[in-house]
Amino acid sequence: MPSAPPQALWSVLDYVDVMVHVMTAEIRDFYSLETFWGEENKRELE
Repeated sequence: MPSAPPQALWSVLDYVDVMVHVMTAEIRDFYSLETFWGEENKRELE
């Protein structure tokens, strides 16, 4: 599987049934995804 280039600010991993979005804090703040999707789908990762 190809990896994202070093300058990528947002990468999407598609595993057919699940899509994983990996992004910088700045991009996450810019798009305000938490307000779009709401609290019920929020998962905190360490």
